[in-house]
Amino acid sequence: MTTSAPTSASFSPSALIAGIATISVAGFGLAVTYPLFGVRLEAMGSSGLLIGLNSAATAVSLLVGGVLLPPLMQRTGLAGLLIGASLLSALTLLCFNLVPDPYIWIALRAVYGIGMTALFFGSELWIVSITPPARRGFWLGLYGVCLSIGFAVGPLLLNLTGTAGWPPFLASAAVVAGAVLPVLWAAGRVPAASQRSAPRVGAILTYFRRDPSLFFAVILFGLIEFGGFALFPVWGLRLGMEEAAAVLLVAVLAFGNASLQLPMGVLIDRLPFRLLLLVGALSAVLASLALMLVWATPVMLYLTLFGLGGLVVSLYLAPLAELGRRYQGQALEQGMGAMMMAYGIGALIGPPVMGRMLDGLPPHGNLWVMSAAAGIFLILLILRWQRTRAGAA
Repeated sequence: MTTSAPTSASFSPSALIAGIATISVAGFGLAVTYPLFGVRLEAMGSSGLLIGLNSAATAVSLLVGGVLLPPLMQRTGLAGLLIGASLLSALTLLCFNLVPDPYIWIALRAVYGIGMTALFFGSELWIVSITPPARRGFWLGLYGVCLSIGFAVGPLLLNLTGTAGWPPFLASAAVVAGAVLPVLWAAGRVPAASQRSAPRVGAILTYFRRDPSLFFAVILFGLIEFGGFALFPVWGLRLGMEEAAAVLLVAVLAFGNASLQLPMGVLIDRLPFRLLLLVGALSAVLASLALMLVWATPVMLYLTLFGLGGLVVSLYLAPLAELGRRYQGQALEQGMGAMMMAYGIGALIGPPVMGRMLDGLPPHGNLWVMSAAAGIFLILLILRWQRTRAGAA
């Protein structure tokens, strides 16, 4: 199923910009829900467990979407999938305020998560499939910067609308529905979906066996990203930090992620992808251990978090670029589905495992989980590197 990468002849700057704009909207749509739903569920009197289950619905949607989206796209086409996902997500956002029931919100969050997953799946497939191989890392780095901006704009919008009543839902739904505009603008330049028979679930799962270095790197990235965003504020509070300082930990982590996306993309065009995976895993091990030592020194704490957020980006961008190099057509579509599943696995296991260890091994249980997971991947990566040498990962 391995084929050559798409040729640079298919490259269109305007179409690529449209794809990046679409995924930036998806980043906004995902980011705005965490503070909005958390605050609203808390106001409803929901338990911490119920709020956690609501957030977990997004991770489940990533897993389900990784299986369902490749065959669905063959029926709708890539443009149809993106337009449908945008409208579904916008309508689902409005339903939350119409039915203010915490248990129904779990089901609605799952539906909304499918829409968001489809936007990510379709946009990333769009970007990877048309970028010229020699510059793919650069464009993926630029995509990462724009995605990070989308993540930042989501919570900022709530500062304008507040979290009460209809305004935050109406404003968020309008932005999410706006994802159809770049798709329509690039009409005729959106890559066509493959016309082969729909892939079986087993065909998608074989990518984990065929390319373990790529997909286990994405699992690790999902674990670090979701676990970090969910639990660094809790970790800070338990260390005695003020609430504002604890929340700032996440902001610094996100800022590092956004700031180093483009430099990391440039490195992807110049360095072997295995070396970048090694850098990402080693950074996670060292940074998580260092945080246990420097947490009481603000400057060192923030520098370490910044570096962690930026360097682990290689665990996602490098596999994404390598996937585009190795596959094309239906093989690439299935590979992107497997990548969504891998990200979902990390997102699903990261927060609960880190949270459990934060209780069971205070005060740094979450950091021990991060360090152990990255260390295991680092060892497996080195062993596989030695075994395969010049072979594919």
